[in-house]
Amino acid sequence: MPDFKEYIQNAAQNATTDAWFPLDEERLGGKKEEKRKEKTGAFVMDNGDVVFRIYAPDAQTVSVSVDGLTTHRGGKVSILELERTGEDFPEVRLPLEKRADGMFETILKYEELEGYYGPLCYSYIVDGAYVLHRYGRCAFRSGRMTNYVEIPDPELQEYFLVQKVSHGSITYELFWSDVRGCESPCLVYTPADYGKSAKDYPVLYLQHGGGENETGWLTLGSVAPIMDNLIAAGKMEPCIVVMNNTQSSVRYDEQTAREKGMDAGTAFFGAVDQLVAVESREFIESRYRVKTDKYSRAIAGLSQGGMQTSYVGFSHPELYGYIGMFSSSIRCRHYWEDYRDNAHLKTLNEHPEQLAEDYRVIYRGVGDQEHESRPWHKEDDAYLARQGVDQMACYHHTIHPVMCHEWGCFRRSLLELAQLIFR
Repeated sequence: MPDFKEYIQNAAQNATTDAWFPLDEERLGGKKEEKRKEKTGAFVMDNGDVVFRIYAPDAQTVSVSVDGLTTHRGGKVSILELERTGEDFPEVRLPLEKRADGMFETILKYEELEGYYGPLCYSYIVDGAYVLHRYGRCAFRSGRMTNYVEIPDPELQEYFLVQKVSHGSITYELFWSDVRGCESPCLVYTPADYGKSAKDYPVLYLQHGGGENETGWLTLGSVAPIMDNLIAAGKMEPCIVVMNNTQSSVRYDEQTAREKGMDAGTAFFGAVDQLVAVESREFIESRYRVKTDKYSRAIAGLSQGGMQTSYVGFSHPELYGYIGMFSSSIRCRHYWEDYRDNAHLKTLNEHPEQLAEDYRVIYRGVGDQEHESRPWHKEDDAYLARQGVDQMACYHHTIHPVMCHEWGCFRRSLLELAQLIFR
């Protein structure tokens, strides 16, 4: 069991705001001094239990949909069975009890988390309406803003907490993108010593997942603490990390795609390739002190971003020396398609031995529950074994315990990859 007290005392990581209630003076006859403060939203107790609490005095019913736990438990269900039945993961929804003072509250026991760790997303439902709690931590996830609460990692939380070390900086940047037809945002992490030195740095291009944006790795992925803590411990080479927005707003010409015999998905990955490998790279190299040889450039991503990484990374051995795919397939169109139909895998299909010369690291990480319930992972395992990739010194494959398709798993993959690249 993790040290919950250490986590709770880490104010930077466990940021919550106490709520004043009642919300207006009239409820107490104008006696402002009678107002009280109480912690609301969601927070972890020192025994690991999670308290959900919201002030809604006029509400009749309140419940909380624990989205993170829905995904975690759903990871044990075969995705093929869900596709066959048309059903979704069974929702984990907990009713809250109303107190006399207008607070609603429930407690999720630590044992009921079933080994979950990382950012636990949740949504309150007040009289049937989903609401964003204004006192809870927020992030963009699954195509919308959501609240979340941190569940400490049982083994590696020291890397995911904000520690007393030198901290890097996060810069919000905009650059023109022809692919997007507008200014495109990205977040850039620079190491603590970037502003104090004149040296050039290697670059990791880090992709988010489907339904997310450039902020995902910062808010849910703990990228800054991971980089800060690994660099401070001397376990990785200081580098710049670039997090682009590669969501579906990236434009592609469907008519041209059809004429070329491409489906919309393939065209989308081609557009992402232009955004990341050309537009973003050229902007970063013109604005930051970075090394520009291929072995000073890495690309990685989670889920849809992992497929983007496969497409871009394997399409450009001249640009990238390191590839990291987290909880994704190496195929990019449909999971069940033949590997030969994925043009970016041409070298892997025809001359797999070349990969040992082109890349110093090819990394794959996935949670054990997802590895069992999502067939494309074992299909990729078998294919890479047939091609002899699993015997190459550059190949690394980790199956993380007790995890499904969730940020606790993605963080662990980044933690491992960061210690392999630029060495």
